[in-house]
Amino acid sequence: MKAQLLALVLGVICTGCGLADGMLRKQQAITLATELKVAESPLGRGRSVQVIVSAERPSPEIGRRDLHGPVLLLERRSADIIRIAVLEGLTREGFAPLIDNASDVHELRVEIQNVQYANGMQDMWTGIVRASSGVRGICVQGDVRLYEKLYEEQIVDQRKGLEGQLEPSMATINKKVSAAISHALDSMLQDQKLIECLAQ
Repeated sequence: MKAQLLALVLGVICTGCGLADGMLRKQQAITLATELKVAESPLGRGRSVQVIVSAERPSPEIGRRDLHGPVLLLERRSADIIRIAVLEGLTREGFAPLIDNASDVHELRVEIQNVQYANGMQDMWTGIVRASSGVRGICVQGDVRLYEKLYEEQIVDQRKGLEGQLEPSMATINKKVSAAISHALDSMLQDQKLIECLAQ
């Protein structure tokens, strides 16, 4: 009887392990590598700015690797990666971004509102990969939103012939999603009205 109970318990545990393994295989995390093209400038005039990044997306999922493939998610530290990129961009523009929280300074809130990835066939010989992103930049002083705008970008890549019929690698997916987010951040940091608001 003890042997039978032990076998039953081990069977339940193994079944649970199998289900957990299956769930992990159904999800894959995107590894972000942001690369901004913000030029050096004195526009910030040494102004201190606090940067806060938050995820405002309705779902953590950004798409699937293919029609029946695993669900794609942004890695958990994506907000930190984006914040570091924004801090570096503001520094290039002459600001003095604050790493720690502070009061009585202008604040740049960056809301990650949309990140999507899609892979499909445009025709029999042409595959198409789309990665899009939307970030909202908000200039805040105290509790007042002085200026805000949504910056949206899309990367479209056509893949012809045999390459177009193959599933894109995770390295390719990481690159396309990272590029879409980087372009949106570039657009935000090149918005003259936003920069002037932060430099006031």
